[in-house]
Amino acid sequence: MQLDLPVELAEWLQNFAELSHRTATDVVRTLVEAERLRVEANWDRSGDPASTGLR
Repeated sequence: MQLDLPVELAEWLQNFAELSHRTATDVVRTLVEAERLRVEANWDRSGDPASTGLR
């Protein structure tokens, strides 16, 4: 998968990754995994996610 980010956001991501001694891929993976857990927890509380068309 490839993402197209605005230059400012891409630069921020790269700088943040360097400061945290990680790769940009590792930073994005961590954020996406956290968001997935949050969304799935919401789905579990609200019922069947298939009815939302999101799965």
